[in-house]
Amino acid sequence: MLRKKLVRITDYFFGLPDAKVTLALLIGLSILSPIALYNSFSQATLMKGLLLFAIPGILISYILSLLEPKIPLKRPLFLSCVGTLIYLAAYYLSYTVGLNVMLFAGFAASFVLWHLVSRLFFCLGDKKSFVAASFQFICYAIPANLFGILATPAVPQALASSLVSAVALCLLAEVTGGPFRKAFGISIIEGVSQFFGQWLYGSQELDRAFEKLGTSVESTIGVFRFRTKTQNILLVSPGVHFGPFGTLGGSRFSSMLAAALKKSKNDIVAVFHGTAGHELNPVSES
Repeated sequence: MLRKKLVRITDYFFGLPDAKVTLALLIGLSILSPIALYNSFSQATLMKGLLLFAIPGILISYILSLLEPKIPLKRPLFLSCVGTLIYLAAYYLSYTVGLNVMLFAGFAASFVLWHLVSRLFFCLGDKKSFVAASFQFICYAIPANLFGILATPAVPQALASSLVSAVALCLLAEVTGGPFRKAFGISIIEGVSQFFGQWLYGSQELDRAFEKLGTSVESTIGVFRFRTKTQNILLVSPGVHFGPFGTLGGSRFSSMLAAALKKSKNDIVAVFHGTAGHELNPVSES
């Protein structure tokens, strides 16, 4: 029951379209792509569009979802749609401008996007996120090479630009995230990944990281009690600031406190989100 409630909260904040809708959008973009790339629409160009965009996007999305069942299919499919727009823009600009640098920029942008999303939102870890980004590069580069968009000598250059861009972004995050590492003992990328991992997938890694920084304190709890012959009604205002949602920051403290104070099934316990400073934020449920 709790897991279903957390999923509903996640869907509220991450209102991505359903997988079927996203799949239809991806196929639709692929069908319309020949108009932009070739200024024509025929059976041959239609197949090119599907092989250039839809098939690679569907392939990487389904494989990722199968290997990592925790990731709903709609998320990698939506990412594939965004990647398709990037590749489509890069292919179009390479035709109009006539420079391979546009292709390199497109492949690098998509590589970085897949790596960051896989690392931060899919919580795959450094190695797996690089593997996912590299696999999507292969899936898109092969048809691009077969149809003459990306020449064979340019494939290693496109891959090199993608890897350099991803590594440079990681190094930039490491350098600028020095204060975060000093304060929390982990890199900023790891911290963001653990945050979304706990929010989206119920991971407890962020709790364990914060437990090392937390200290034990005593706090007061305000209680208004109304008693009848058959039940107790308790209005509780704790002196801690729990939250923000899901299992983060001791968000379930209110339900745990209510269960501890409820002495019989007839009792009613309402735990309010009372006013308190952030210095008393719970770091975990333990």
